[in-house]
Amino acid sequence: MRKGLIQQDGWWKESSVPLGHDHFGDLAGYAAALDLCGRRRRAVDVGANIGLWSKRMARDFERVDSFEPWPVTIECFAENTKEEKNITLHEHGLAEREGLVDMTLHPRSHYLQRKRNKGEHHMIFCRTLDSLNLDAVDLLKIDTDGGDQDVIAGAVDTLRRCRPVVCIETKFWPTHKNDMENLGYSLAHSHRIDAIYVSSAS
Repeated sequence: MRKGLIQQDGWWKESSVPLGHDHFGDLAGYAAALDLCGRRRRAVDVGANIGLWSKRMARDFERVDSFEPWPVTIECFAENTKEEKNITLHEHGLAEREGLVDMTLHPRSHYLQRKRNKGEHHMIFCRTLDSLNLDAVDLLKIDTDGGDQDVIAGAVDTLRRCRPVVCIETKFWPTHKNDMENLGYSLAHSHRIDAIYVSSAS
């Protein structure tokens, strides 16, 4: 492991980044989303960070596709999930179109964020979820600190084909309810700053 990474409460992380509720296992949102999944074939974790959700998903789903573009976090993710053989880690971001996206590295949390001005700027390569043509997606979790709406815009075909349960962060997306309803989804559950949607056709 590279210098500056430590293990705390069983999770590898950057030493300068505190473990908040997202890392300590506040998985009430995940549990609620899981209960809404009629099938558990493939889960997709966008903004996988150090692997908390992905590790849990690997125990509940046949396959997990995780997306994390930041090299230091990727190293922590790999170490934290090395025992899980059904996880595929995609070392790039997801957005509304393929190409380089300007993201900032939060000075305290060291998370990559969209639509922010403070912090170090980095050009991150992103693809669309639709371009991967994943099948049998039953759960889609997105937590990208400002990029959730853009990820959804690049996943419209996947949503229409697979009709997964969708868990998003709403803090930076005030129109999420109307936007998701326009895609044929209805709000099923809210937890903290997360919202869980299910297909209205389900």
